[in-house]
Amino acid sequence: MDKRQKDLSNYRITEANDSLKVDDHCLKEGLYRDSINRSYYAAFYTIKVVTYYCVVKKY
Repeated sequence: MDKRQKDLSNYRITEANDSLKVDDHCLKEGLYRDSINRSYYAAFYTIKVVTYYCVVKKY
């Protein structure tokens, strides 16, 4: 894996963690729609990293 891809993966994991923090805050405040949105994006960022490691990197 080159440095660019590693940096991009780390960025996406950081974004996923940040989204989960906001999700937790929204949930505590009763902002359920926003909480669901942040959960979705946390999963989205994580899946992009997993896809790279499991699918793209094989070829």
